[in-house]
Amino acid sequence: MRLSSGVLFLAVFLTLTVLPSLGLGKSTKLPAQSDTIPNCAVNLFPWIILDRFQDKDGDGEWDDPEPFSDTNGNGNWDPGEPYVDEDGNGTYSEGDVYDPLLTGYSVPFDIGATLTVAQGNPEEALSLGFFYPCRYPPLDYYTGEQPQSGAAIYEEWIEHKSPYRVVVGDRLRIEGGNMQGPTKSGVRDIIDACPTSYYDQSDQEVKGHSHSVSESCPRIGAVALVDPTNAQNGPDGIVTAVKFFSLFVESTAYPRNVLTIRLLQLDDASICDPLSTEQTTWGRIKAMYR
Repeated sequence: MRLSSGVLFLAVFLTLTVLPSLGLGKSTKLPAQSDTIPNCAVNLFPWIILDRFQDKDGDGEWDDPEPFSDTNGNGNWDPGEPYVDEDGNGTYSEGDVYDPLLTGYSVPFDIGATLTVAQGNPEEALSLGFFYPCRYPPLDYYTGEQPQSGAAIYEEWIEHKSPYRVVVGDRLRIEGGNMQGPTKSGVRDIIDACPTSYYDQSDQEVKGHSHSVSESCPRIGAVALVDPTNAQNGPDGIVTAVKFFSLFVESTAYPRNVLTIRLLQLDDASICDPLSTEQTTWGRIKAMYR
């Protein structure tokens, strides 16, 4: 279901003018770029999460509008027009609603938000409330490298993050192997590396470890949120990155690898230049921390 330009304009106007003037959605600790989400990221966890959408039937899965014959050519279903009753409920279903600004996670309103996500099965439809292992680099990467697969590199990237650049619009492959064990091991290692770290809601930052966040705590890394409207499941499914956040892994629960995470402002070490042709390497990543 597409939203009218008037509704979109009103939402943008309220977000950028009226709400800030009322003091709503503000934070005293957000960085200067807090009203924007960078369109390029490095230092990513090997996970993807569906961006938030209006899930009308509450099943967590994206539902397209039911097919119909647009007899008057206005682009919308109107009463009396023939349609395919795919869900069998006897009425036309318009499907779910997604807009990166209006329904998706946003800055600054979702900074510090707590999400509980379980490791999903890529053989099933991708759903809200789950995270899915993915491969890097993206498809059609500018160096010609192909997405890397396997438990060893996946677990390595949980702890040390992927060095590959991902830009909004890039397509990522879902990791189709059984990654339950590597996820459990990798998440346990990053929590053990800085076990006393915690998210301070009042200051909107991670505290509790002896060194700076960007230098030492592997519980923090970037994550790609993907377009729910065209997310393909399956062992070689393809998803499209639409935005990036940092996340802090607060805790984990077994045996289903259920993570409790906090959404954070993407830090400077994870922001990249989408127009640069310089290859990101481990050396460049380490240099950022010196």
